[in-house]
Amino acid sequence: MMSIMWGNSSSTEVVLWLKLGRNEVLRLLCCLFIILSGLSYGQTKNQRDAAGRKQGYWEAVDSKGALVYTGTFVDDQPVGEMKRYYPTGGLRVIMNHGNTGTIVRARFFWQSGELAARGNYIETKRDSVWLYYSNITKTVSRRVEYAGGKQHGKEQSLYPEGNVAEEIIWENGLKNGHWIQYFKTGQAKLRATYINDQLEGAFTIFFPDGKKEIEGVYRHGARNDEWTYYDENGKLVTIIRYAEGRITNQDEFDAVQQEFFRKLMEQEGQIKEPTFEDLMRDALQL
Repeated sequence: MMSIMWGNSSSTEVVLWLKLGRNEVLRLLCCLFIILSGLSYGQTKNQRDAAGRKQGYWEAVDSKGALVYTGTFVDDQPVGEMKRYYPTGGLRVIMNHGNTGTIVRARFFWQSGELAARGNYIETKRDSVWLYYSNITKTVSRRVEYAGGKQHGKEQSLYPEGNVAEEIIWENGLKNGHWIQYFKTGQAKLRATYINDQLEGAFTIFFPDGKKEIEGVYRHGARNDEWTYYDENGKLVTIIRYAEGRITNQDEFDAVQQEFFRKLMEQEGQIKEPTFEDLMRDALQL
């Protein structure tokens, strides 16, 4: 049995008897400690030192009172975990700062709460491998390599199953190397090369069975020379000639286009309209 006596007033003295066991007393003391700690914590947030630098725990809000970010600062520099929020209140990004603040590990989120991207910053520039996630399939949709804030290395687009749909090589923010697209089977759909961010050299598009559909040449980002077009059986359909991106045999090109549209008109009404699921599936394919 424990008695607690409060200070007396001019007319009465209040004595409260509490029948508490040892565990209940400890629990009460713990709750009291948490409450007092919270009050002290709330009083010391958003503090600046004499030099005007942020120190300690901060909570920033916008003009409407919505939380913008929470985090801890030392001499105006964020340390540890910082969180930023959407105006709706959902978590936008979690950034984990090292002791020196140089390397930051970041995770971004869609408004739905699903992971959108993750990777590292060195100071304020993206670095190393970043993974980007589809808000539809919840799987990795792109894998991109960075150095000093610029794309440098491979950029890969992925099918939901994880196999590569497209791969491009970058150097210091410019496309410089092969560009390959793939069917889901792994068979190449397109092969080309970039030099200093311009298409250069052989350009080939394939049917799913590996046969060539279109074959031509780029020079300084423009089509040149003969471009050959084949049907699914490997039969030559036509040859279109280019000079610095301009067609030199316009009549043959017009004839190919007319034949293309004639076939479309013949199939009118015979091709089933795509469903929403078809459109979504196609959107995930390159």
